[in-house]
Amino acid sequence: MSENNTTVQIQNTDSIETINPEAQQFLGLTKKTAQDKAEKKNLIFRLIRIDDKSFFSYPTDVRSDRVCVEIDNGKISKAIFK
Repeated sequence: MSENNTTVQIQNTDSIETINPEAQQFLGLTKKTAQDKAEKKNLIFRLIRIDDKSFFSYPTDVRSDRVCVEIDNGKISKAIFK
């Protein structure tokens, strides 16, 4: 994993999230491709949601080696390190 500590803060009406730019590499990938990418980078892959079906909630602890993803229409639509 890159040692780039640059983060971007995005504010919406619900909360503020800090997004690691490395997470953007997962956007638009299929679940399988994203899982393979995470495995190659020795990351924990946590599936939060596929379309309207929730699998796991976002964790309360923060880890730099865990990518949490949401999938819409077969592609990763949200990915954050948390």
